[in-house]
Amino acid sequence: MIAILEIHKILGEMILPVLIIAAAVVAPILWSPDQGRSPWMRVLAVLIDVQVTLGLVWWIYSFDAGFALSRGLGSAAFLLHPLLGFATAGFGHVAASARSPFRKLGRRGLVVSALVVLLLAVLTILAARLRS
Repeated sequence: MIAILEIHKILGEMILPVLIIAAAVVAPILWSPDQGRSPWMRVLAVLIDVQVTLGLVWWIYSFDAGFALSRGLGSAAFLLHPLLGFATAGFGHVAASARSPFRKLGRRGLVVSALVVLLLAVLTILAARLRS
């Protein structure tokens, strides 16, 4: 189970932020008005789903193993980190959808949505740092 936590940390702190920034740069370059969904944003949404799933597995395991009690089960950070993770995943799917509210912004909409996902990801990482 420690391997799941380490993969969750590496994916969340090192890989996903770089990929979000890459998506903010590359997706607008490859954008076309008739394109339904950006492939970059779809891949990013799936990777965020993998990240949230790994975190959820660890979070449930921490209840079973007793880590939750020793780290402060009722603390705001213990609850805030998963909630922000789910919010990031949800917004990632909204940003990747063909009916995204940012679609009206055209090419700039991809940049704005990627930056909002990056902001949510950074807030999630900071909430995790509060826990440890």
